Amino acid sequence: TERCHSLTTTTMAETGTPLPPPASDEEMRKLLKPNPTVDQLTDVIKLNYTEPGSSTKVVIVKQLDSYDDVNYLVTLDDVKYLVKVHNGVESREYITSRRQNLHKSCIELSTAIIHHLHSHSIPVNVPYENYDIALANLPVLSAAHSPQRLAVRLLHWVPGVPLSSLSNASVEVVAEAGALLGRVCVALDG
Repeated sequence: TERCHSLTTTTMAETGTPLPPPASDEEMRKLLKPNPTVDQLTDVIKLNYTEPGSSTKVVIVKQLDSYDDVNYLVTLDDVKYLVKVHNGVESREYITSRRQNLHKSCIELSTAIIHHLHSHSIPVNVPYENYDIALANLPVLSAAHSPQRLAVRLLHWVPGVPLSSLSNASVEVVAEAGALLGRVCVALDG
């Protein structure tokens, strides 16, 4: 809660008065859920993940399910990628961690886990080669807290169907998911 209070008191409402502290970290995650437009997201991708002056065609295909971040299926010259825009709480933590050279944020931890799983041949959304996490001023759900400096990542697309989209998963699909989960556990234990 101290981190949340610090975050809100440094952000000013449109009236110029400090915002009251939120009830919880979870509440801040909801208020600071990214809410970019398609044009804003396209601009962030072009600026940070294409070569300057290139004619790379960027298409936002669709928004995907997510909890307190936003995820999109996008294409760059017809190649599928996942774009993840992190919520304001995790983005602020990432910015602070990088500024202090700590490398202890949730975003950095998730990146390390992704690379570790990938090294064990687990299909994961690996970050786009040679590009760091982008930072962009984007709107969030709370107009009073907008815009926020948010972390944006371009990740390789992993084809498949989310289990949550299946209304009735077969025994084979559940077994396959269990086997994958077992591989993930073994990789994380090692």
